Amino acid sequence: MDFQNPFNDNDDTQSQDRAPKHTVCRAVFKFLGLIGATLTFIRNVICNIAMILVCLLVFVGIEFVQNIDDLKQEVIKSNTPQAPIEKPSLIVFNLNGPISEMPFSNGEIDVLSRQLNKNITGNTSHSVENIVKALNKAKDDNDIESCFFNLDDIGALSLAKAQRIADAIDDFKKGSSKSPKKVSTFATNYSQASYIIASHADAIYLDPLGSINFTGVGLNSLYFKDLLDRFKVTPYIFRAGEFKSAIESFSRNDMSDGVKAEYQKIADNLWQVYLDKLKKKSNIANTVQTIVSNPEQYISDIKEFDGNFAQMAKNKGLCTDISDMPHTLKTLASSSGFKNDSLYMPKYIDYDDYLQFYAQETPLDTSDNKLACIYGIGEITDNAQDTSSFSPKNLVPILDKIAIDKSIKGVLFHINSGGGSVKASEDILRALNRVKEAGKKIVVSFNGTGASGAYWISTAADAIFATDDTITGSIGVFGMSFGFDKLLNEYGVYQDGVVTSEFAQRDIAKPMSSLQMQVNTLSVESIYKRFINIVCASRKNLNKSDYKTFAEGKVFNAKEALKIGLIDKIGGHNDAYLALNKLTGGNDENPMPLVNMVPSKGQDLSFVQDLILKHLSSYMPDEITSALLKISLKKDLKVDEKPHLMAIMPLETKY
Repeated sequence: MDFQNPFNDNDDTQSQDRAPKHTVCRAVFKFLGLIGATLTFIRNVICNIAMILVCLLVFVGIEFVQNIDDLKQEVIKSNTPQAPIEKPSLIVFNLNGPISEMPFSNGEIDVLSRQLNKNITGNTSHSVENIVKALNKAKDDNDIESCFFNLDDIGALSLAKAQRIADAIDDFKKGSSKSPKKVSTFATNYSQASYIIASHADAIYLDPLGSINFTGVGLNSLYFKDLLDRFKVTPYIFRAGEFKSAIESFSRNDMSDGVKAEYQKIADNLWQVYLDKLKKKSNIANTVQTIVSNPEQYISDIKEFDGNFAQMAKNKGLCTDISDMPHTLKTLASSSGFKNDSLYMPKYIDYDDYLQFYAQETPLDTSDNKLACIYGIGEITDNAQDTSSFSPKNLVPILDKIAIDKSIKGVLFHINSGGGSVKASEDILRALNRVKEAGKKIVVSFNGTGASGAYWISTAADAIFATDDTITGSIGVFGMSFGFDKLLNEYGVYQDGVVTSEFAQRDIAKPMSSLQMQVNTLSVESIYKRFINIVCASRKNLNKSDYKTFAEGKVFNAKEALKIGLIDKIGGHNDAYLALNKLTGGNDENPMPLVNMVPSKGQDLSFVQDLILKHLSSYMPDEITSALLKISLKKDLKVDEKPHLMAIMPLETKY
């Protein structure tokens, strides 16, 4: 090689050395090209296969959608009872299991879910709406002569729910036939609430081993101050309202004198309301009052009958007869006739079947004027755990639909809630205001409880009704968090660092700073002022300058609330409906139909989940379908955090 001129083309040695290198490069390039071509071929094959699968999936999906009506019937075909050839004269209400205050959705997934639950557990879900609807339909049915309520193992029942059923029983007994219709009930053990239903019956049967449990009304809370002190947990409490008792459980070991006096007044009133309901239909209210107010005499009476509660109940006129279930059914069969090949079972039709076969409603023309009914039951939460949750996620979409539906003239809001999240309450209130801006009327119906955040929401109403056992008010706000610095410090965990502002400090192993406490206090006070302002703006007879008479977290019974002006009238769900009909210009004799609008489980399912559950469930075992449904509807609990600011009343009444 010429080192003076390394690019000399005349160098034969260099030419000879370069030729083998070109051969190697060409071989490497050919090999890499072969690999690239192979990868391209594989990629094209995979993409083509994926495209074919997508096309097949779309084709199968279209086929399922085209046959949706036929497939839907297959889901419950094997479990659907057949209409009897001859309609029995007896309708039966077996009310074992939970009784929902909110009507059931008729969505396919919701119907499937209830059917699966019944198939697997044997428990039937009930709704007050369906019970009342069946009684109302049977009232005008000349073939139905009597009804029977089995109140054994009845689900939790509030006084308001029991009274709605009792009122429907009274209407049923009037009937439209020549002779009045008869009603009978049976239970091994009657609760105070279920006895309200029984007291409206013509015959009350009690099992020989049974009893009727009258206990009065009790309002109790648990208190955790010493527990928190023992575990060195500091509760940071910020409240607005002198009587806001929700936070006492964390700051005291007992009920304060002011709250105790307030709750005693509420309990006494609720018990008197209960006795008044008994007085309307029987002469046993005095007997019940004696039992509750004089425990020593009650014990003496039990001893007189050797501990036989049933005999004592009959002696005091609390039941018509002592009879077990087979003998009770045999008594019913003497009027309605016996089932074929049965020793004691009468001919009857279950109320669910009666609704399905004989009480089909005519679909409403979308152009007709109608009223919508929505429901808010339980604590108001930011995130819905299911379709029954009282949350913006469930209610706001429904309210927005109502706002743009010109055929809906008004909204009946059925509420039974002690409040909850301030933010959620405000979101629902804003949606209601959009409904009002669309020119529609709103009537709120409190059924048992309508307090705090629930009252916040009700300020959008043109009128507020409340049942006579309703607790309302609790107009106040609180915020609360817990500090674990003492506990962490004791175990050697400390916190230190640098910040550009004290507000950037996130205190975990340090006490909450005084500035942060001031911010929280100001936030609660600001929300409280807004609460008072929206209440006074909606209730013109209330004076903002005299807010302590109706606010400060005080709770009121229905009579007190009416006197103060927090509600407009004492009445139930049906009274509120008729008032809404009148407000919207409806005919009193022929009111506008009331349409229930409730969330559906199907709204949270993806297309594939909906396709599988609705159309393939008939080919899978119930247990597998139920498990898939639960997994599909399972919520992410991590996002359901407690809101910082709450407007809630902890008082819960049980009968």
